[in-house]
Amino acid sequence: MSEQLRTSDGFQVPAVPKRPSSQAQPQPSAAVPAHVPPLSYEQPSNASAPQHDYTMEVIKDGSVVESHTVAKDRTYFTFGRLPICDFPMEHGSISRYHAVLQFYDDGSMAIVDLGSSHGTLVNRKPLAARTPSKVDIGDQIRFGASSRIWVIECSDPQHQEQLTKVSADQNDTERQYKPHTKTTKPYLRDPVRYLQRFMERLGYEYDPQDISQDSEEDSEDCGYSGSTSIRIALPYTDDDDNMLYGTGTAATRAEAERLACLDALEALDKHRYLAAGGNSHANASTKAARDDDENDGYYDSTKAGVAGDDDYLQLSKVETHESLLRKMALVTAHITETTQQLEKISASAGNGNNGNDAGDDELDAYMSALAENDQKAHQKQLNDRIILLKAQKD
Repeated sequence: MSEQLRTSDGFQVPAVPKRPSSQAQPQPSAAVPAHVPPLSYEQPSNASAPQHDYTMEVIKDGSVVESHTVAKDRTYFTFGRLPICDFPMEHGSISRYHAVLQFYDDGSMAIVDLGSSHGTLVNRKPLAARTPSKVDIGDQIRFGASSRIWVIECSDPQHQEQLTKVSADQNDTERQYKPHTKTTKPYLRDPVRYLQRFMERLGYEYDPQDISQDSEEDSEDCGYSGSTSIRIALPYTDDDDNMLYGTGTAATRAEAERLACLDALEALDKHRYLAAGGNSHANASTKAARDDDENDGYYDSTKAGVAGDDDYLQLSKVETHESLLRKMALVTAHITETTQQLEKISASAGNGNNGNDAGDDELDAYMSALAENDQKAHQKQLNDRIILLKAQKD
């Protein structure tokens, strides 16, 4: 032990405490913030690092605003609102962990939506949650309600040449078997107006329903409660007799309605109801007939391409017993669904009235009156819809 220092007057000088070494207390990592939620994702057994030089380009208003290099030392890359994500995004509709870009040992890649609140679109088609969807160079990816488009690019000339050759072979094959197929769909120009006209010619009401449900859990997860979800019921069913719907989610109601109409028209086109002019009996009854009947496909496509939109929407006047029964079943389902919505609104209105206190101030009373007026208007709209549907059924 070292001797204590003393002054000339005999007082002891206190010793300076020793500074702890830098190894004794490690500094926390600045890259990973505290309380970060774990990533709920398990990569597949055939995962592999990227085999080519890829970049992710971000397009906004037709211009490239960002470009990110995809590293070759990872097998998957995360998109989300957290800063620790490989590709962080700040839009309010983006979930903390939104999606994953997964690479495989065969050189392919896929986008996996991690159950996000507002979904992921690849080439304008929504992805199922936690289901890998193969993507390739040039595919357009949108996350949530963000208007930014993410595009995968590759700077490897050999890989680009190989993809170009494969794409050319596929196009030649399609032209060989479908030489007269119309590539541009007429409803892409104005899907809202197109679907309105289609429903009117069928004798059904065009009625987009607001199904937005911004729960507290969604708001906490993505920090964004201003999105609108629109659903449009269609008077048709799929191969399993399930009713067809068109849905769309966006930051504004107009954009959500446009996306819902586009989704509805794509569903109708997929099941060949548009090509059949809305006549369910004209549509092939089996999946094999839809795939193999080339003559009908040629007739429908050339008719739509030459005659234009009006003839493309022209309806057949022939009704069969089968089509009438199907139509009645659909109308009955619409009546049941609308009645359930009306009962739900009436029940919520009753609960709200029971919960009002006599001591509410003027502002609370005014807001309650506005909400009550909105509920009454919605109830009247649903009642009118039920009357119209019952008239169609009769």
